[in-house]
Amino acid sequence: MPALNRIAAATVAAAALGAASISTAPAAYAATAPACVVRSVHNDANGFSVFLVNKCTKTMKVQVIVDWAPDSPCYTIPVGGERYYRYDGLLGFYNSTAVC
Repeated sequence: MPALNRIAAATVAAAALGAASISTAPAAYAATAPACVVRSVHNDANGFSVFLVNKCTKTMKVQVIVDWAPDSPCYTIPVGGERYYRYDGLLGFYNSTAVC
């Protein structure tokens, strides 16, 4: 294999590995929040908002998982409590709500 082909193959392999590490964020392994954490997601031209309500029988710790942008902080929401999260930006998209 000529040297240029080996360099090209190595570059493609490195790019693929880099892309895989970017798309596999630690939060991707978090468990999805149970259905008793009710979420209402609203998209708009500037981003999105998520309104969370804890209808579980215990205090819940949850975070909003965002694709292509940082996730929300971990919120502690008491029974019957509510939390509002707003993302402003062009790149981020709502993925899910996870326990943390």
